[in-house]
Amino acid sequence: MKAFVSWSGKYSREVASILKKYLPCILQGLDVFMSQHDLESGERWGNKLANELNESEFGIICLTNSNLNSPWILFEAGALTKQFDGRACSLLLDDLSATDITGPLSQFQNRKFERSEILKLVIDLNKNMQKPMSESQLGLIFDKWYPDISNEYNKVTEDKTEEPTTNVSVREDRELLEEILTKVRGLNSKPSLRERNMPEEFLSFVIDAISDNSKDILIKIVEFRENGDHASKNALIAQYPEEIKELSRHFLIKVEDGEILVKSEIHETASYWLG
Repeated sequence: MKAFVSWSGKYSREVASILKKYLPCILQGLDVFMSQHDLESGERWGNKLANELNESEFGIICLTNSNLNSPWILFEAGALTKQFDGRACSLLLDDLSATDITGPLSQFQNRKFERSEILKLVIDLNKNMQKPMSESQLGLIFDKWYPDISNEYNKVTEDKTEEPTTNVSVREDRELLEEILTKVRGLNSKPSLRERNMPEEFLSFVIDAISDNSKDILIKIVEFRENGDHASKNALIAQYPEEIKELSRHFLIKVEDGEILVKSEIHETASYWLG
């Protein structure tokens, strides 16, 4: 099984490196991808990263106070969840708690970097392996390796320095993301994101994470809104309650007093990516 570890920033990268090093020791046959380690010199990194995101069956997103709005984190999280059978969790670092996680990232399970939570993460990974181990056997192997994991994590935490909060409008990151996004979604014939003046929230990644049924309903909502058919748009609430709930949970729409509300920037993004 392939697992993809997502990171942004020095501290997040160093914690991701610990997972890269030790998770395969606990789970034989687990292939952990992390771009710092696995993109060889001279390799077309855009193709490689797109392929790894597409083929991974589990994602671990290393979150810190400084990278919650990182475009890399948002992009990779959206790509990881686009597959129907995909699994992902957020590993909360610094003093982050579940209440700090909002928007697209709030759909994932949260784990803290502490023994009981890392064990739960390993159990989740084991369940998705082709030949999972028994919990008793897994526990013995985990007990062997966790002291090493904990020692390295404590050292990284003690040595970490304050990092600036990631700004999602950084031009360099936007340009790099566009190259990968084009490969992942097959949008070679589409105009560039900059030419479209896309909103900064990367709403296209959120759309990737929802079910096909919900995508169909979002298309209907956009079409009814464009045609001024607000009655039909609002009637979808009763007809498709689960899809409406999912769209609301991902902040693509808002239901208020029996009416579906769509922000203008979401409407523009949905029209482009679904159209």
